[in-house]
Amino acid sequence: MKKIIILFLFQLVSMAYVSFGQDYGSDLVGFSCSITGKPTLLVTKMTKLAVNSNYKGLKTLLLYGNDGERYLSAALCEALQARNIIVFTQAEKNCIEKLYHSDAVVPICSGCTVFKQVSMSQLLNGISDDQIDTLTRKWAKILSEQKS
Repeated sequence: MKKIIILFLFQLVSMAYVSFGQDYGSDLVGFSCSITGKPTLLVTKMTKLAVNSNYKGLKTLLLYGNDGERYLSAALCEALQARNIIVFTQAEKNCIEKLYHSDAVVPICSGCTVFKQVSMSQLLNGISDDQIDTLTRKWAKILSEQKS
């Protein structure tokens, strides 16, 4: 009986974390989330844009995307620009500069227990206490290296 109760509680807690993460929907940034350890739908979407060389789509998300899209787009576009794969217009440069100072919050997940919101400026400036900013830069670097 004790084992059944423990198993039930474990499942209940696991389901709470999974549903909490799904509440964020299309904004959620994570490379190994929930019990499955898979990237979020947003990370998968952004990866496909980069793999398919849809740079116009990535740049459009800088201006018009949700907070998660703008964060990942900025990191990815900067990595692509560093390898001379794309060139920024002045408006795009200004937009990225504003994102570095933005208080907008980006929902992040890490593993099956960490679901929280971090400011865009903390993530882009690499001063968040999570590893998500480091993982984002590695992800962007890998994708940009595949294109050169």
